[in-house]
Amino acid sequence: MILHLSSCQFYGTMPSSIGSLSELVYLDLSYNNFNGVVGLEFIKDLKNLKWLYISNSGFSLNIGSFSSSFPKISTLILVGCKLTKIPTFIKHQDQMFNLNLSNKITHEIPPFICNIIGLTTLDLSNNKLTDTVPPCLLEDGIDLLVLNLGGNRLHGAVPHGISPKCEL
Repeated sequence: MILHLSSCQFYGTMPSSIGSLSELVYLDLSYNNFNGVVGLEFIKDLKNLKWLYISNSGFSLNIGSFSSSFPKISTLILVGCKLTKIPTFIKHQDQMFNLNLSNKITHEIPPFICNIIGLTTLDLSNNKLTDTVPPCLLEDGIDLLVLNLGGNRLHGAVPHGISPKCEL
């Protein structure tokens, strides 16, 4: 089941009835005008969810409510959701290949990002990330095809150990 509610000019609070759609595999709530803090408790039981897209929808996400509740998630796009840290639940995702967290994330890129098996697209642009680019993002063993780190506060040299098979 697909639920695509992008750009529908919805406003107000998120309907909790979405959580009862047990066969939902695709959920797009982007470009609306929801308000408040959304903890995603209402979709935590969506065990078949493969694609979650929440972008510029007017609410903040409560990272504390995220868990490994999405065992089949392959695409996670959380843009403009006022995230301040990279959610740790993603380190347990073994089917994720597309991750976009363009928000206001601070600190450094956590090492567990490099352990997401099968990740081919990583967009951490337009955050406030500091420190250097982790060498593991460009080394052998990682399958990234797209890496977007623009608009951050990263510094230092580009790692020298770039894999010859790297297609970035």
